[in-house]
Amino acid sequence: MDEDGNVTRSENTATTIASSKTEVNQTYSDNKTYIDNSVDLKTNSEDGEDTVKAGYTVVVPAGFKVSETAGENTQTSGVVLKDGEGNEYVWIPVNDAIYDGVTAYPTGTGSSSTYKPMSLAQSGMTDYYEGMVYNYNGTLSYRNSSNTGVGKTSYREPSLITNNANDGYTWNVSELIGAIYDAEQANYKTILGFNSPSEYGTYLANSYNNMVTSVDTYGGFYVGRYETTMAGSGSNVIVGTKANSTVMASNNWYKMQLYQDSTRYASNPYNGTNSVATSMMWGSQWDTMLNFILEGSDKEKVTAVTGNHTGTRSITGQFGSDIMNNIFDLSSNVREWTTEAYGATGRSVRGGVYYTGAVVPASYRNISIPTHTDYSIGSRLSLYLK
Repeated sequence: MDEDGNVTRSENTATTIASSKTEVNQTYSDNKTYIDNSVDLKTNSEDGEDTVKAGYTVVVPAGFKVSETAGENTQTSGVVLKDGEGNEYVWIPVNDAIYDGVTAYPTGTGSSSTYKPMSLAQSGMTDYYEGMVYNYNGTLSYRNSSNTGVGKTSYREPSLITNNANDGYTWNVSELIGAIYDAEQANYKTILGFNSPSEYGTYLANSYNNMVTSVDTYGGFYVGRYETTMAGSGSNVIVGTKANSTVMASNNWYKMQLYQDSTRYASNPYNGTNSVATSMMWGSQWDTMLNFILEGSDKEKVTAVTGNHTGTRSITGQFGSDIMNNIFDLSSNVREWTTEAYGATGRSVRGGVYYTGAVVPASYRNISIPTHTDYSIGSRLSLYLK
């Protein structure tokens, strides 16, 4: 964003590589731009040089490789990325990370507009972004602007929740006497390690900005192919996104947010790396993921009930009906915490669950208080390039 508040796109400086089989299964020492050659990507520029159409490239960070398995290395089906520890991620291409302030986006159930930006500048805070909220109807999605956004009581991010309406429903708060949840020392200090709610709120806002800036620069981000998995305990919890593994559940929101934050949690697999950062998924990332799925052959599944509804929680990736663009368990297994806030007491829980009754699809949005722990609530990693 320039000094006048206009949106400007950053430059992706990664080196371009071709998608030959010899390169697909190679781990890179620095960022590379993988080109999906299953579609016609080349256009001729005025100077006669070939350029690549935006939206058909995948930036592979240092330490990762593209899957060589058939069906896992084309953008239309979902490009799968792997690290050396068996963690897998799926690339979510984003053409419009930031609302340009001009183009019309879908606003109703019948709208077929394809312009679906992920974020916009916060009102009166041109240096900070906030998430855009989407609703789903069949194979269409549209922006939910009904009392959503920072400063409003409905869905919003980034924002603190303090059980105190005087906090203004924002991240930019002062000390609040008697407030709880994000303003309670047991949470913001003991678990997360911040000195005050204000410090924590500022960290949330800066973290969201960092993610949006990265997505704008590189044209996308990664989501865990599987629900976040967990090994170890205490200060040695190791999160991942692995097949056939135990999901991270039965922890409150604060612990799940900490474990998935590679910036602040020393035992996170990506702590200290120069190439990527991970976090709990933001609500706008979840919506952006679903909007991407709506563009492909799995679009009917976004609002359908699929996968594990046996009444028993499963290890990851066991139900072939619940795969969307190579992403597992969005409509089933465990519900998933996001960083999105609601009201003065809630954080958003997305997707379906293993229950036999009251089953819901991937597009489902619910709320729960962040101190709640539940065997049926987990989360999912977001990964973006630094």
